[in-house]
Amino acid sequence: MAVANAISILVRAGVRFNGADLKGVRIPGADLRGAQFDSADLREADLTDVNFSKAWLRHANLSKAQIERVQCGELPFLEVGMLVSKCEFTSDGTLLAVSTEDDTICIYETDEWELVAEYPGRSAIAVSPIARELARGSFGGTVEVGDILTSITRLTLRGHNAVVTCISYSCDGSLIATGSDDATIRIWSVETGETLHVLREHQDVVHCVRFSPHGNRLLSASKDFTVQSWDVKTGEHLGIIGRHVEPMRTVAYSSDGCQFATSGDEFHIRLWDADTREWLRTLMGHRMTVLDLSYSPDSNQLASCDMNSIVRLVSTVAYSPIGDFIASGAWDGTVRLWKAGEAAVSDAISDGQFDSAVCVDISQDGRTIVTGHDDRTVQFRDIMTGEPKVILKGHLSPLVDVLYSPKKSVVLNGNDRVFSSDNLVLSLELLVFGLADQAPAAAASQMPMLMYMKKVKP
Repeated sequence: MAVANAISILVRAGVRFNGADLKGVRIPGADLRGAQFDSADLREADLTDVNFSKAWLRHANLSKAQIERVQCGELPFLEVGMLVSKCEFTSDGTLLAVSTEDDTICIYETDEWELVAEYPGRSAIAVSPIARELARGSFGGTVEVGDILTSITRLTLRGHNAVVTCISYSCDGSLIATGSDDATIRIWSVETGETLHVLREHQDVVHCVRFSPHGNRLLSASKDFTVQSWDVKTGEHLGIIGRHVEPMRTVAYSSDGCQFATSGDEFHIRLWDADTREWLRTLMGHRMTVLDLSYSPDSNQLASCDMNSIVRLVSTVAYSPIGDFIASGAWDGTVRLWKAGEAAVSDAISDGQFDSAVCVDISQDGRTIVTGHDDRTVQFRDIMTGEPKVILKGHLSPLVDVLYSPKKSVVLNGNDRVFSSDNLVLSLELLVFGLADQAPAAAASQMPMLMYMKKVKP
């Protein structure tokens, strides 16, 4: 217990254990939230009940370690079995609705995460903020509104000429907005089912619609490369948000209504002032299409998920109403539940600094971010300020990955994917830069430290 308390205190004091020899250490119950154990030797360690939430454990050796009840910020996942299209909590946080690609809707209670209801429905769903009702896409371009547990339909909304792709409730629960493959948006009365407005400015599939927290504005994202703004009361088209060069997939308002976020096939996330619709900053980090965005209830955090198969094919994300959980649905047929305060977080540096970045890694001390760019350069920046430190040149073709050495003295960067579980696999070209002289030290074949690397066909 004394050792566990001591290491907990050291972690709180900012001490890093990257590369440390901790073989056989006994620290059950230690609070190691946010600790850095990259490349540490934790073989045969007793880590029972240790809290590793937000800890860095890249390349750490946990062979034969005791890891019973270790906390890593993620709760047990729900095995749905099919691609998860959407997940939403009820307003009181007691139920979670999940839709899947096989046209099934599953309802889970959040105390024990037990399945309490299951019925047919298309992938587009939305949960009422004021009633135990769920709106779900149905066949023939219709939307059915009914009891979330029994699925008994109270209203059927008819008007779209193609499948409904997205549904959103206004915050007061009085309106529903729907987007469709027919490139239109419809705003409906929840009480009567009457169509109040038909919005027709989009030229292709509407992927997402979201009401502002005040209920006076509506945002929509479309395959036609646009995000558009609308007046909810009049149906007036207020304009196109920014200029995008790829299909847009998702939009989200902050809970306080001060800003909104947009993203899609561009891989990055843009933040905008909700009143002026002016661009604020760009968040980098995703390397594939961003599929869903969700702000925390206090507006201080933004959760995003993408199609990055290196980690997990996440397709939807939602905060619980009180902000204690994040639910993420994935293309592997699972829904994972995260403690919002302890989920792994990535603080992105933005403002256009990394617009051409295609790969990224972080130094062992957590102070420097290295990025590979499509102009064939490798750039080092201060992780807090984004200020450039060094720009390296030498590659003859675009980069695909960069990797810090655990010993902090070199950076590996290749122009084809660099990855493996037990050795480093690359192709075509690898340069090794010594950080002291800021120049290519040697080709891969000339470096003794690279003896375990092998070339494969591209």
